[in-house]
Amino acid sequence: RVGDRNGNGILDPGDLIQAFSNCRDDDENGYVDDICGYDFFEGTHCGSASGDNDPGDDVRFRHGTGIASTAAAETNNGIDEAGVCPRCRVLPVRVGDSFVVDANRFARGVVFAVTAGASVIGSALGSYNNTPAARRAVDFAYARGVPVIASAADEFSYHHNFPSLYGHAFYVNTIRFNHVDDFRKATTFWGISPCTNFGARVSVTVPGTSCSSGSTARLAGV
Repeated sequence: RVGDRNGNGILDPGDLIQAFSNCRDDDENGYVDDICGYDFFEGTHCGSASGDNDPGDDVRFRHGTGIASTAAAETNNGIDEAGVCPRCRVLPVRVGDSFVVDANRFARGVVFAVTAGASVIGSALGSYNNTPAARRAVDFAYARGVPVIASAADEFSYHHNFPSLYGHAFYVNTIRFNHVDDFRKATTFWGISPCTNFGARVSVTVPGTSCSSGSTARLAGV
């Protein structure tokens, strides 16, 4: 196809990145060539070691891509599952390589998303640390009217998950029917999913057949 610069057979944000990156911060927002989101986890761009402008999800199980799809996959395109909000636009922000992240990278991603004009932040992750920057970033989003929908995590445990349980985040877990694979044999639809965390800090419980991550995406789409 004309314009398929990355050679994957489709026209996608990767083509825009290759076509329009010029190593200049043209909009003077502090992020060079932030054409299609940003990657705060790895990579260098134009001599900067602070990240790059390609937030592509390159892990095998595509965790970030799956969350975005559940929230906002388009309809009537030949794909099996539509997103909750198929007309919503996704701003991809990469802060880790899967779902375990450094809280300070999470903080940078939240600030970027808010200042870029995001309406809602879907955060299906957990950090291995708890930092002032992460807490202030969630407060910053709250002050700007941007809800942070955050996973309770997927260990079937009572333990807390940072940064999700901060006071200004929506701490989300999952309920589902109580049969392994056939809802017609269920006796309740209020069972705690066997791969979601739980506890008194949960803000919102969302029905789903996946773990807290999937419910986080659903609520972000709502």
